[in-house]
Amino acid sequence: MSTLIEKITDGKDVLAIIVRSNYKDDSAGFITDNDNELQLRVHEYKKDHLINPHVHKKLKRTINSSQEFIYIDNGVVEVTFFNKNRELEKKILRSGDMLLHIDGGHSFKMIEESKLVVIKQGPYIGSGEKILIDSRERI
Repeated sequence: MSTLIEKITDGKDVLAIIVRSNYKDDSAGFITDNDNELQLRVHEYKKDHLINPHVHKKLKRTINSSQEFIYIDNGVVEVTFFNKNRELEKKILRSGDMLLHIDGGHSFKMIEESKLVVIKQGPYIGSGEKILIDSRERI
């Protein structure tokens, strides 16, 4: 795996994937595993490339977790990753970096004024879908 793609893990479990802004598509396919509930791939195309008109089929899917994709449009953000019991590690994200959060917990601290684009599965049910992690339990 490229150093421009970082996997945050807890044992064998992948909690998040960071894709750095200067990652180039190597046509290796999706960055995520095929069974991941939210798929991530970076496509690069030459000028005048055409993606044929198409419609995606409506499929019934079972979603067992809330995953979210975050694109750092501008700024610098410190992300802290957690498992169920403790803080695992911190990473700095900069303009153009992407984060796919798959499992576990996270927090964000804006190091500079920042603009984040967030995509997550819906519908959003409000604050009831989050469980706050007690900051006193951090290492």
